[in-house]
Amino acid sequence: MKRKQAVPGLLSAACIAMTVGCGGEREEKFEPNVFSERDMCIVKAEETGSRVCYGMEREEAEKAVGALVGEEKPGGIAYEEGVRLTYRENKVVGMDLLEDSRGRYQTARGAQVGMSREELVKLYGDRYMKPESPGMLVYYYDSRTKELLTEANPEMMKGGMDEAQDWYTASVILRADDKAEFISLMDRRRAVYMN
Repeated sequence: MKRKQAVPGLLSAACIAMTVGCGGEREEKFEPNVFSERDMCIVKAEETGSRVCYGMEREEAEKAVGALVGEEKPGGIAYEEGVRLTYRENKVVGMDLLEDSRGRYQTARGAQVGMSREELVKLYGDRYMKPESPGMLVYYYDSRTKELLTEANPEMMKGGMDEAQDWYTASVILRADDKAEFISLMDRRRAVYMN
């Protein structure tokens, strides 16, 4: 009798172990057209453990990305392997993937420099702001309402720098061949005020 009761418990434990995997890290799953704070990270393409996320302390972020290759400028600080980070009060508020990041870094969702518009829309979804320029994809997320926006919200233009921190953006600049040249994750304050 006790043996029969132990089998379901062992099966449950095995299922949990397979779901979580070795090392306690799980590959994150994302749905298109659903955005959250989890999206506000970049990760090493070949490692799941090395990541930089919005709000992370500067010291921790710099351990993850490696050596500086440039000085601090209003647009951020360049690091090895094509990553540029922007800090406010020693916390990450902007992450840029430049050309040299291709094949080395990606967003938490898996977007990399060099991907096509179609691949990016497959990852992020088709609920993005329609920009003036066809060479861009821009996703805005209101962290207060937890909504992805498809058109400009008048509230985005109101208020000052503090309110601008509540709006997150994932933006991609596309080359003429419709492939990603530059990917940026940041809050609207960094986008508008470079701060």
